[in-house]
Amino acid sequence: MSIPAITQADVDELKVEYPSLDFTHPERQAVLLAGGSVDVQAAPGSGKTTLLAAKLSILAKKWQHANRGICVVSHTNVAREEIEARLRESRYGALLFSHPHFIGTIQTFIHKFVSLPLLRSCGVEVRVIDDNECRRISELRIHADYKLRALAKNSPFKFAPALRSLRYIGPELELSCADGTLPGRTAATYPLIEDLKQSLTKDGIFRYDDMFAFAQHALANYPALSEALGYRFPLVFVDEMQDTSDAQDELLKSAMGAQSIFQRFGDVNQRILRIGDKTAATFPLPDSLPVSTSKRFGASIASVANSLREFGQDIVGDNLESNLPVTLFTFSNESVKSVIPAFAERAAQLVPPAEIERYGMKAVGQRKDETTTEGCGRFLGDYAAIDAPAAGKASYLVNLHRSLEIAAAARAEARNLAEAASRTRVALLHLLRDLDWLPAKEAKTWRQLEAYAEETAFRASNAMVESLLHMPTPSAVESDWDVVLTGLAVRLSSITGQVIRLEDLREREISRFSESQPAPLSLTQPETGAHGLSVETIAAAKGETHAATLVLECIYQRKYDVQASLPFLCGEKSSLTEKDDNTKSRLNNLFVAATRPRHFLAFAVHESRLADAHRSRLEALGWVVIDVT
Repeated sequence: MSIPAITQADVDELKVEYPSLDFTHPERQAVLLAGGSVDVQAAPGSGKTTLLAAKLSILAKKWQHANRGICVVSHTNVAREEIEARLRESRYGALLFSHPHFIGTIQTFIHKFVSLPLLRSCGVEVRVIDDNECRRISELRIHADYKLRALAKNSPFKFAPALRSLRYIGPELELSCADGTLPGRTAATYPLIEDLKQSLTKDGIFRYDDMFAFAQHALANYPALSEALGYRFPLVFVDEMQDTSDAQDELLKSAMGAQSIFQRFGDVNQRILRIGDKTAATFPLPDSLPVSTSKRFGASIASVANSLREFGQDIVGDNLESNLPVTLFTFSNESVKSVIPAFAERAAQLVPPAEIERYGMKAVGQRKDETTTEGCGRFLGDYAAIDAPAAGKASYLVNLHRSLEIAAAARAEARNLAEAASRTRVALLHLLRDLDWLPAKEAKTWRQLEAYAEETAFRASNAMVESLLHMPTPSAVESDWDVVLTGLAVRLSSITGQVIRLEDLREREISRFSESQPAPLSLTQPETGAHGLSVETIAAAKGETHAATLVLECIYQRKYDVQASLPFLCGEKSSLTEKDDNTKSRLNNLFVAATRPRHFLAFAVHESRLADAHRSRLEALGWVVIDVT
């Protein structure tokens, strides 16, 4: 089939729905107008997600096929939520949330269209797809069988972890393990291990690797499946391509066949989740389209990014309001705890308060855990008192009314709806569990609900979320909230097949009226000091935008990462020609960290690890060096 052609007139209309991005830029226009398979190498802050969503919204408007759709897959749910949030800004983007289209993670796509149909055809009812839960159930069964219990007890570091992590691999569904080592096939205990895995399979209890192997098996043995999927999804978009494995990439291509068009988006310079992974997918391919202009930061930060990047042409900093020099803080053993406060104080002096209020300030480093290496500035704990794990998204009170207040506030300020959408889905999933709807009780997350609920019920559930997110400002008084709950009761009754009344919802903690002020848009807070600046790992900050970012030197691959990268930052060495994998890993991590801020970028290095020649060279490049005492 022919893919709808995007014209210049279509591109010109985008400035109304996505005014924050300049679609007249030749690089962005080339991406929008591309009709065949292509890779897009996008710089940090280039508007990649908005560009992708803009292209999708045009295609959604022009799509004429009732039973053939667009497939949009990403590596993580965070990226999926970002795409969905951008699509909601468009008049037509929401059309992609329903049949025949698909938006989700690669994992969810494989489950829904390949693995689960295979298992259901074999009479297997899937109950669990989760590594931790599968491990827990395995431990219970090992404990219940005295022979397996003895095997695990006698080999705590070899066979015990293997028994807890049994998995299938490859299209032949070979029995393997994620941890430890299995005994040989001729061992007397091997049939017991096979029986354990078969019992888990019969009861529908699987690891994520199992589902991947089932997909490989299905595609290898049923070639008509890829023909059907290729027909169903003639156009495939892949986001976060830099973090996609070669196996995932091959499985996607195998699932769709050769007939589908693939457009893959990512930034290979931010490949930190697969550092050193020889199985990472080849990206970008030759003749890729670059998007090298960043609207996040200006020339000084772009210069640092260019000294650290592994691939591609020069990144251009297009934020003209971002003109602060890069700063290097040096510290001693005695002053290491003063580095973060010194940075926070200087950032408060230099960065507009409105920018700090909106984007925040963060100190990031490669290592959160302590290391046996002697020295100062080895891990985040050397710089700040970090006593507990960072609080996660589960740390907020789940309440539907509060979630919708957050959504309304985000819409009013033209902010991203991803966090509000996530909260709303969590609240509704908890509510459905409270109402004893079996699929919700079996699913751990909203996306897992797709595997347990009937397709019509899951579609209706997604439609319910979209409707709630775009309802008028949530009621300020309880009587008006009752009106919302009355309508919600009707939707929930249809989804669950139960009779649900207003009274069933009014007094539940999850759906009751909340008189307290809504929580901030995001409660996913890392460690925060009295100075109001949060501290987290570089991996945790990936994808974020800050007003100001401090990169804290840490031990990585047995070297202090900032010190080891000074020759590149000073221009003595080229990151583009570096061959050592450990060095490239350090550069990738620092690249991600250095491209988070809009205005103020700083590094911290121990005074003993900054050579006089490097100090002079950085100052000649326009850096400011501050000694923290």
